Amino acid sequence: AALLGSISSCFDSYMSIYVSLEDKQIGEALAKLLEGETWQVAAAGRPDGRVFTSSKELFIALKRSFKRGTALQMDAVLFELQRVWGKHLRAYAKRVQEKLPAP
Repeated sequence: AALLGSISSCFDSYMSIYVSLEDKQIGEALAKLLEGETWQVAAAGRPDGRVFTSSKELFIALKRSFKRGTALQMDAVLFELQRVWGKHLRAYAKRVQEKLPAP
């Protein structure tokens, strides 16, 4: 039982590099999504047609990041990743808010 986690703990100090890479990848994906977004949604029809394409794609990217992060089975990495995800979600929300008509 003493061996459990001792090998993976050797990588703890290097996991910030992984988190930085995830941050960079999500940031680049978000920039590309926002660049291609038309900001048009269907007024009626299928519910998924009434959602910005960039929103759907952003959540797919975050889900993939989550799956990669959980595969590592390291709580500290997931904690840092949730900060990265929150940062990009706030940036996306700000951009969507800028596109909304003034009240």
